[in-house]
Amino acid sequence: MKDILTSQLATQKKAFEKLQRGYDKLQKLYGELCEYIPDINFSVDEQLGVIDCNTAFAYLLGYKREELIGKSLLPLFTKETQILAEKIIHNPNKKENQFRNIRYQLIRKDGKIVEVNTDIDVVHDGKRRIYKSRVFFQDVSETKRLREEVENKQYMLDTILNTIQEGVLIIDPHYKIQFMNKYLIKIFGSEVGNDCYKILHGRESKCAENKCPDFQILNKNEPFHIFYRKDQRGNLFEITSFPFPNMDKTRSVLQIFRDISENRRL
Repeated sequence: MKDILTSQLATQKKAFEKLQRGYDKLQKLYGELCEYIPDINFSVDEQLGVIDCNTAFAYLLGYKREELIGKSLLPLFTKETQILAEKIIHNPNKKENQFRNIRYQLIRKDGKIVEVNTDIDVVHDGKRRIYKSRVFFQDVSETKRLREEVENKQYMLDTILNTIQEGVLIIDPHYKIQFMNKYLIKIFGSEVGNDCYKILHGRESKCAENKCPDFQILNKNEPFHIFYRKDQRGNLFEITSFPFPNMDKTRSVLQIFRDISENRRL
């Protein structure tokens, strides 16, 4: 009986050691994977101390990897991010262990702010206590900067278009009004999406191709076209049409309306 128990214990010990070696290899493989994948990642404990991180994470923040291991991440978070991170780590709903698309702001070693988009996996032990949190994220600071730059330029363009004392109109390839600035809206009303020939020329059908200035720009590749029209009040406008390239490589028509009624009276 004793020999049987000894044999069973030896077998169990070998199985455990094999399992342990497998676990160690898995941990090593996971570490190598985290080190070389392009996504930035790190692991923290329940107190937000760094358990491990890859080189990309350290590089992003301007540190060496060994400067971060074992240190708390809290000093590297902005105040808003500190509050958010602690809410996630100490989330009372222990069944919730995945958080996606969380925006964090981190403070680099040189003091600059980096904004990141994170995916967080919280790992619990058998008693539902947090063992560690794995965080994968991408730096979105440049994306945010470019978006803000585009928004600022768009604001400047809108301001210019809506303050100049000339009309600006864009007509798409299907003869629909694509854009009107405020100057023209005061004269014609807001007619975006409607047929240009109905609004500008009072027609129910398209103009004849040989008489349509928009057709000449859209289909004949004319560099510009000048014509004259009156509005309902009798004011005379000189209208200059230009080709206007779209993002999808199609061509629209940009028209500039200049009121020349006063010149005519003189």
